[in-house]
Amino acid sequence: MGYAFTYPLVKLVGGIKVAAYVHYPTISSDMLKKVQARRPAFNNNQRITSSIIFSYGKLIYYYAFAFLYGLSGGLFTDIVMVNSSWTKNHIDQIWRIDSHIVYPPCDTDELVTRIKFENEELARERAVVSVAQFRPEKDHYLQLLSFHKLLTDHPELRDGPNKENVLFEINAPFSKLVDWLSRGLIGIHTMWNEHFGIGVVEYMAAGLITIAHNSGGPKMDIVVDHNGYKTGFLATDPQTYADAIYTILSLSPDEYNTIRVNARNHVVNKFSVSVFEEKVSALLRELL
Repeated sequence: MGYAFTYPLVKLVGGIKVAAYVHYPTISSDMLKKVQARRPAFNNNQRITSSIIFSYGKLIYYYAFAFLYGLSGGLFTDIVMVNSSWTKNHIDQIWRIDSHIVYPPCDTDELVTRIKFENEELARERAVVSVAQFRPEKDHYLQLLSFHKLLTDHPELRDGPNKENVLFEINAPFSKLVDWLSRGLIGIHTMWNEHFGIGVVEYMAAGLITIAHNSGGPKMDIVVDHNGYKTGFLATDPQTYADAIYTILSLSPDEYNTIRVNARNHVVNKFSVSVFEEKVSALLRELL
């Protein structure tokens, strides 16, 4: 929740040891660079970016905040855990510490139990599944641009009007989520600098081939080679997303199954609840 400024109070007044598990730094070097470059974004309004005075004012505020944030986190914690390599890089830089990576507990076992595919024939629907909240940073617009580019480059893939090929499942229950994860071919993720990406892990555990944004946790920890083989695809813009979708749709059944089996093995071994429990327990024992 970003309560780093409570650490001094707990440490000094309570006189107790402080352990932190950081999912997302309240401020990061990426945020500072974006303001400095005056690039509009969901957290950097165009009214700010269009003004040198406002931009420098915001930059001064950010640097002051980052300094105090670094003091609170770096001086008043006994052990710091982070959820990804991306978060570690930013926390270590701002707090000036050496944090421990502890990946979030992803219930991969539940998806593996519910969705069997190792020996099945490839009979999934030609569907691209996107699981995310409707928030600006999730960048659903990039998905729309990517689909447009795909159908422009490969019109033979079009199957009827667009409105008949798009379905929204709002506040879907877990059973509905599992249903789509078991039916789709591709899982798409478009958020820039996602701090981890549990949704990406769920795609891979469920047997979808993932296309994630080439940044943050998906790039550094999740969609990485496993045992020397591919586990998914990374993209950055409409063209690279469209190319990745087309590549996946062009795979043979054997090629598709090789990637998704490798991806499932990768995430089950790396991001399970049991792995999380073991790492947290080992680190917390150091405080006792």
